[in-house]
Amino acid sequence: MTVCAEVCGRFTIVGEPASLGCASDGAVAVQADRDYVVQLPPDVAVLPLAGALRRLPGAHEAVLRFSGFIGDTELDGRRLRVSSPKLLASEVEQMLSEISERLAALPFGFATPTKGSFSRDAASAPDVAYQAAVLILNALSRGGPHDLTGALSRIADNPYTVLRSERASVPLPLADRLTPSSLVDVMTGATLSDPMPADHPLAATPVAIALGGRVPEFVSVERVRSDLDNLENRFVVAVLDACLMTIDAVRNLARESKAPGATALERDCASAHEVLTVWRRHRTFDGLDPAGAAPLNSTVLQRQAGYRHILSFWMDLIGRTRWLPRASALLALRDAPTLYEYWCYFKVVEVVEEHIGPAVSVDGPAQDDTGVHLKWSSRARFASGVAVVFNERFGGRTSVGSGPKSSSVPLRPDIVLRPSSGVFHVLDAKFRRAGVLADLADEPAESSEDAAKQADVHKMHAYRDALGCQSAWVLYPGTGPIREFASHGMVLSANAAPAGVGTVPLRPSGDAADGLRGVIERML
Repeated sequence: MTVCAEVCGRFTIVGEPASLGCASDGAVAVQADRDYVVQLPPDVAVLPLAGALRRLPGAHEAVLRFSGFIGDTELDGRRLRVSSPKLLASEVEQMLSEISERLAALPFGFATPTKGSFSRDAASAPDVAYQAAVLILNALSRGGPHDLTGALSRIADNPYTVLRSERASVPLPLADRLTPSSLVDVMTGATLSDPMPADHPLAATPVAIALGGRVPEFVSVERVRSDLDNLENRFVVAVLDACLMTIDAVRNLARESKAPGATALERDCASAHEVLTVWRRHRTFDGLDPAGAAPLNSTVLQRQAGYRHILSFWMDLIGRTRWLPRASALLALRDAPTLYEYWCYFKVVEVVEEHIGPAVSVDGPAQDDTGVHLKWSSRARFASGVAVVFNERFGGRTSVGSGPKSSSVPLRPDIVLRPSSGVFHVLDAKFRRAGVLADLADEPAESSEDAAKQADVHKMHAYRDALGCQSAWVLYPGTGPIREFASHGMVLSANAAPAGVGTVPLRPSGDAADGLRGVIERML
């Protein structure tokens, strides 16, 4: 087998030429869901790329595999570009954009309350940064789940520091500790003093006697000092800079706007700018450059008071608003399969809205220390009685209580479409493809065919039998044709509601949702 290698600082990535190479801009091109051997430097203690790079037991090599990540990252100073045959990087960015737009379009159905003067006016309010500014203003005024001022105060009271060793040459009387380098200076007689008189306090010391009545004038000492310049404090600086940038942008928009409440918004943004500027100039953060990326694996950010609250605020900011510093930021918090599942849910809601009008209510996301996420059994409700449900729970055969039941074990399909007729349909988002039943003769498709996986089609049969749904569909990131398999004894009809299982290719590019539109139109 032919292999090639790409050097990333002290690390070397080894793989097959078909899946490892150098991009035109110098980045290392790798593919998701592929294994690469990485030769490690001898002194590395903590591996970078947590979750993707794992050390082989007892070896000087590690295995690199990006399972759910698509985009750019870095290894020891060199950029890695992770691609996938499932989705292009541009499609992932489009997915992120559409998800954030959907979250932003919810009329503040979140846990964060807003002041009356900040109620959203879709026709006139600044649309891109406005909701981010609302979240920041509420965090500064303690009007929501975040207390930005309190978090910064806790950090200022007990900032995280790292210990750094410094070596200095000091006069002998000021040397408060001896190190190996100090002893070397003594033994080599470096920078000796003039001969001392016999009555000098040091004249009778063993060092002076050994050096002929002289002692070193200067010795080397090593001292440890605490340093505020670390990734965690740089991350806080980056959050402050981002907040300042957003607040200033909204203040400028408010200054130019003639919308009601613009004057009050401009005034509040000006006050927020002053508060944020004071914190940015605090001695803990003054002089520090912002971090280029959030060190999400830091135990300080995850656990220490103040820092963990800043991280929670930041994740809420990029996850619950339309303002994103860059598309890759959300990828750091959610892997591509989760993004695809979210995107498919919102795409189904969008297609239903195209047919019967906008939803009268859409459940907002939940919030925890890891940011925001769509809650199980979240619903988009329509005036006609139609509902689209995300991760609806079907209790097992022996489950107690109300709610839908499965005839076997508890199940939770990704998306359930409930028309007003009382029947329902299941759609399951699968971030994978290749290998599906080609026809009713149970012959597998060619491995190169753009199709859903055969195992996922089998799962749709299980959903249909156990849940009693009228039809069950796999949504997968492909471009192949729609495939539909009728139930035993039934004949497929493009003019009737679907009543079997099927697969729908769905990806965020061009007119890829046309197939989904046709299927949902039949469901409704």
